[in-house]
Amino acid sequence: METDTNRFSWFDVADDIKELLILAAATWENTEESTKYMQQALAKTADNTDILVAAYRYFYYKNNYGLALTTAEKITAK
Repeated sequence: METDTNRFSWFDVADDIKELLILAAATWENTEESTKYMQQALAKTADNTDILVAAYRYFYYKNNYGLALTTAEKITAK
């Protein structure tokens, strides 16, 4: 799948991370696959606030409240 990371020029992370987030959104209906992309983005940038907020939103809207809470706690601990 081809992604256009330039669409998110305001998002201050590396292009490979943007691509993972775009892929997570593009595969939203396939929870297993989209979660894999989100977890990869987190693994590469565990302390980046923008990625943590994106992950929080992702997990919250996927009704994975346990991971959403864990992610929110990481954000508030910063």
